[in-house]
Amino acid sequence: MYPTANLTYRFSKTTNLRFNYTGRTSQPSVTDLQPVVDNSDPLNVSIGNPNLKQSFTNSFRLLFGSFDRVHSKNIFASVNASFISNNIVNATISNLKTGVDTLLPVNMNGSYNLSAFFNYGFPLKKPKSNLNFNTNFSNTRSVGLIKTIDTAGYSNTQQNTTTNYSIAETVRWTTNLAKNFDMNFSASPTYNIAKYSIQPTQNENYFSVTLSAEPTWYTKSGWIVSADFDYIKYAGRAEGYNQSVPLLNASLAKQLFKNKRGELKFSMHDLLNQNVSISRTVTENYTKDVQTKVLTRYAMLTFTYNLRSFNQQQKKRNFEPLPPGEDRKNMPPPGNGEPPAGGPPPF
Repeated sequence: MYPTANLTYRFSKTTNLRFNYTGRTSQPSVTDLQPVVDNSDPLNVSIGNPNLKQSFTNSFRLLFGSFDRVHSKNIFASVNASFISNNIVNATISNLKTGVDTLLPVNMNGSYNLSAFFNYGFPLKKPKSNLNFNTNFSNTRSVGLIKTIDTAGYSNTQQNTTTNYSIAETVRWTTNLAKNFDMNFSASPTYNIAKYSIQPTQNENYFSVTLSAEPTWYTKSGWIVSADFDYIKYAGRAEGYNQSVPLLNASLAKQLFKNKRGELKFSMHDLLNQNVSISRTVTENYTKDVQTKVLTRYAMLTFTYNLRSFNQQQKKRNFEPLPPGEDRKNMPPPGNGEPPAGGPPPF
């Protein structure tokens, strides 16, 4: 059974409120079900559980969207909630006598995901530009099981609850400083809090921020010079996570043929040769930092030819601002009185 429910209320042609409910199941994998011992790592053994049940998720979403076409102002907001029954998680069985940890998938209740999103954009007269504020908040709770067997053979089973909070803000300023020169600035700080009920020593507060600048200069003859600079700062308790990464890309392009359908572009990526990939994952029992080798400085020559043809009405529609997270192909055709539907971005 996959129940769904949808409700839309239109306050006006450009303002609407939507509610959506979805229920879905998630089945255990074959590996989770098979009672076969995997001892490829002698100190970390895993075994399947044939008694697993499928999990079920109830998801709720409330969306509000409002777009003022006259003044180019937009407000979009959403609240999302998901509650998981019989969530499939790994229980950890630690044998202090043998030093072996065994992972066993089990069903647990009490996991949920909450999130909220708010976006507000409006134009500025002096200088002529657009300002956009984007706020995201999330709260994730996962439940695990830890069983400890001491050297005397006595066992102690505890439920471990991991709670992760995240709040992020993005401020973006887009402006035309001159007739043929655009400049975009943005700042995106994110603050995270991870808490463990059994092992509070693993609690972690960490922070990241991205500062960006994107200048673009173009001419009537079809030359385009652009660059983008990102400065990313990671800060946390773990020494390997505390890093600063400056990224600089630049390109030179020439538009060709009738209606500028073609473009020949030469671009340089990571001019400072500083690119690294850093990610952090918060699980039921630990926090994991991963730094991956990535492609650093390189150059690329590309040619693009646009085969599509638009009439003037389609062109106007394609350059209208879209609500965050909406796909243009899903929007109603112009002229039918339908407002642009608001929606949250993928979190």
